[in-house]
Amino acid sequence: MAPLIITNSGALRGTIDKNIAGGTYVAFRGIPYAMPPIGDLRFRDPVPIGGWTGIRDATKFGEICCQYNREQQRFIGSEDCLYLNVYAPSLEPSKSRAVMVWIHGGRFEFGSGNDDVHGPDYFMKKDVIVVTLNYRLGFLGFFTLGDRAAPGNHGLKDQILALEWVKQNISKFGGDPNNITAFGHSAGASCIHHLTLSPKTRGLFQRVILQSGVAPSIVTPKDAVGLGKRFANMLAIGLSDPTDIVEYLRTVEVETLLEAQERLRTPDEFTRCETTFSPACDAPSDDPICPKNHQEAVKSGILVPCIIGLVSEETLMLQEEIEALGRKIGRIIPTIPSKNYEDKNFSFPKIIEHYIRDCGNEEKLIPLLVKLTTDACFTAMAHWVLEYQKASNAPTYFYNLSYEIKQTLAKLNPKVTLPGTSHADDLSFLFHHKLMDEFGKKPLCSNDTHNRIVQRIVEMWTNFAKTGNPTPKTSELIPIIWEPIDNARKDEYKCLYITDTLEMKTEENYFTVLAREMEMSQ
Repeated sequence: MAPLIITNSGALRGTIDKNIAGGTYVAFRGIPYAMPPIGDLRFRDPVPIGGWTGIRDATKFGEICCQYNREQQRFIGSEDCLYLNVYAPSLEPSKSRAVMVWIHGGRFEFGSGNDDVHGPDYFMKKDVIVVTLNYRLGFLGFFTLGDRAAPGNHGLKDQILALEWVKQNISKFGGDPNNITAFGHSAGASCIHHLTLSPKTRGLFQRVILQSGVAPSIVTPKDAVGLGKRFANMLAIGLSDPTDIVEYLRTVEVETLLEAQERLRTPDEFTRCETTFSPACDAPSDDPICPKNHQEAVKSGILVPCIIGLVSEETLMLQEEIEALGRKIGRIIPTIPSKNYEDKNFSFPKIIEHYIRDCGNEEKLIPLLVKLTTDACFTAMAHWVLEYQKASNAPTYFYNLSYEIKQTLAKLNPKVTLPGTSHADDLSFLFHHKLMDEFGKKPLCSNDTHNRIVQRIVEMWTNFAKTGNPTPKTSELIPIIWEPIDNARKDEYKCLYITDTLEMKTEENYFTVLAREMEMSQ
């Protein structure tokens, strides 16, 4: 019989799905958590859903949020996109389970919580509840003019409202509203980091996992307000008052706005892989989420237990852009934000020279540039956050994942030919990608080693969600204790290296190592 749940918003009829890992699980899809942000609600804070009468069909996903699909070269999705999905091993209201809320990545411009990428199968064997969600993307979620009329961060406010819905309703699905872990990847991880720094999220989650993304990033716009004004000038020609601009933009067809967003980045911004719209300080808002610049907010630290981690070759998925970088080495790599590291004064050309000084030919150049861009765009930012986390009373666990698999979403791109573990490869250790079926690919868990890594990572993630400790005890599967970082030595962090084995190591701060190596090379 199809499962039935009565939430505070109304009744939901779900479905029972087969689990690729064996057995079944219960799924409720396309649950609205806010009023459709259309018409006069465009560029406004989300409005809680009022509810519905009768039994709502929750067997199909809601619309994904408006975005441009570069592979298909067309616009997809809808403004009516604020839906979430709940998955549970079974419906046992008397049994309180830990809850894991996933926030998807996609450069703040694309993606969704649907199971084409984020199938919950592996988690359903671990007695937890998984929630995935959609939030407004691009200009709809993060357009700002630095004014009360357009303060930005509506995508973050969508996420907060979804988390509030989960807290209020998840007990109906057998979940514990006081044991919620927010976890996400890339832009989703950055969003979660922003949420941890906001006073508006107290009590909405008890733990966080940040995969390949933190709040500070050198690929986000340096001037969010300036970007917003450029966007407005492309469409609201002749208007200067922010209120008039926003009122006008509410009347423009969403496809026209998406086309403008695609044209917005300058060639230099595009080749630097900068995003367009993303979270920014929204102090002018009547209800700000990020009243401080994130560079300052990060210094207060994440105050709940957290896992922060990276993969070894994050920028491998950008091989085409990096090859272009190799052809124009002097002008494309973004300047590393040395203002975050007041004691380190690096010359940008010297940094490039340091990385490529031993390169004898172009074949060797590209892997070196993958290393450079990974360090600059990901490692340095994570290390900067970790240095502030040392002062937090909440434990912080750090990891580095390095295990190459051939069939991943990133490597569906035929232009990605280099070996390594790319940005987003780690998703294949957490989720079943139904999208792979469309490409005629076998399930990713196709060998014993891969299966073992999936089991280990899912075990550690769910242990953390349940207890706040990813390795409360050792076992045959996980024969090691993952130790949190400490403040024993400045610029050093305990790190769990995840390959086909598990090993605790000490990792040095990126900038400290770079400064020493550059000094020795002179």
